[in-house]
Amino acid sequence: MAVGLRCRVNFNTMIALVILQGAAVVLFYDWYVRISPRHSASPDRKVHVLLLSSWRSGSSFLGQVFSQHPSVFYLMEPAWHVWTGNPNSGAGALRVAVRDLLWSLYKCDFSLMNSYQPENPSLSNLFMWTQSRALCSPPACPVKSANESHCRQMCHSRTLKKAEESCQTHTHVVLKETRFFELESLYPLLQDPNLDLRVVHLVRDPRAVIRSREASAYLLNRDTNESHCRQMCHSRTLKKAEESCQTHTHVVLKETRFFELESLYPLLQDPNLDLRVVHLVRDPRAVIRSREASAYGLNTGSTIVLEQRNVSAAERQYEVIQEVCRSHLNIYERGIFNPPPFLEDRYKLVRYEDVVRNPTTELNDIYEFVGLQMTSEVEEWIHKMTHGKGNGGSNGAFQITSRNATEVSQAWRTVLQHDTVKRIQKVCKGAMLLLGYRTVDSEEEQKRLDIDLRAKTWFPPTKAFRGVL
Repeated sequence: MAVGLRCRVNFNTMIALVILQGAAVVLFYDWYVRISPRHSASPDRKVHVLLLSSWRSGSSFLGQVFSQHPSVFYLMEPAWHVWTGNPNSGAGALRVAVRDLLWSLYKCDFSLMNSYQPENPSLSNLFMWTQSRALCSPPACPVKSANESHCRQMCHSRTLKKAEESCQTHTHVVLKETRFFELESLYPLLQDPNLDLRVVHLVRDPRAVIRSREASAYLLNRDTNESHCRQMCHSRTLKKAEESCQTHTHVVLKETRFFELESLYPLLQDPNLDLRVVHLVRDPRAVIRSREASAYGLNTGSTIVLEQRNVSAAERQYEVIQEVCRSHLNIYERGIFNPPPFLEDRYKLVRYEDVVRNPTTELNDIYEFVGLQMTSEVEEWIHKMTHGKGNGGSNGAFQITSRNATEVSQAWRTVLQHDTVKRIQKVCKGAMLLLGYRTVDSEEEQKRLDIDLRAKTWFPPTKAFRGVL
């Protein structure tokens, strides 16, 4: 009798222990899921990144930070084809077409690109194609070179299929854009269960923007690598681009033609995409300064931003920068304050000025957000690009060159007229306040470079605040 009781006790104890162990496993799993970063990249799933910005905000540099990574398939401003193909339209009318083009590219499908290309397009038909390391490397291009000139020489004729193939081979897809003025357009992308979209929002002090624009030049300096790529690969078909896309773990698209996030909602909800949005902003004063260095090349885009409105030459840049500031404000509010569930942990704001002041920390943080590991080669490239002797003047308006990045970010303060700065501060007041850019009240304060015009803390917008724009 005692033996039977003892067996029953032992059996019951064993059952209880099994139940407790099971409960412990469940609790541990739940704890692990909760503390694990939601934006870490799965090794067997492609990551899609939208580098969202506006023109002359440092997005080409940040785009190259992505492109230099061997896991990334990168395209620079694919929506350029949509806008240049519809020069008499407005940004609002084109936003769905822009979104749908990006949607297909994230899936390494270049078929929609054919709508904006001549018959049998090749790699050389893609906007700034030699800026993509992936398109200047196998399988998109038979030569493996990060050299832009070499890429253009060798791979210009490769088809878009090669771009798709390259896209498929990368874990991260990064798109840099300056043509979104609100986050709402991105809602479909953010809701797309097939995308894991992260938004990095780069802003710049508008006073620096104006200063950068005034340094005029439409000169493109091409290094030997770019020439070699252009010579060897310009005739490669777009099928090669598709093949290249397929071989990368990350597909990164840089865009400047989204002005709200809502257009991206279908992509964010697509279960086949893992979309991250990196929203890059820059002080609008610096943006204006930079835009003036390339005003001619931005004319068509400015007309589309202004919805074809007839604006005097004297007012044109101020109305454009006001739209840019308004879009940055709307995108940031949508991405940070009460975002829809599918956008949570998939949007990141980046200030250009923070990147150039502390590139190692900031860029490592961006890489972590999209699930990339920093490499020594990329670190070396970043150091070279941010510690050069160039000042962002007239010889580099459209070119990624080695510069003193901190000096470039401050150049507007010594170049722009104070009246111009005051006007920018007036039209961008709300965005500057929210994004952490301090205004200057006098020419003396403007030119005192020892005064840091970056606010260290930001705050949520209030009803009163929303009325300033």
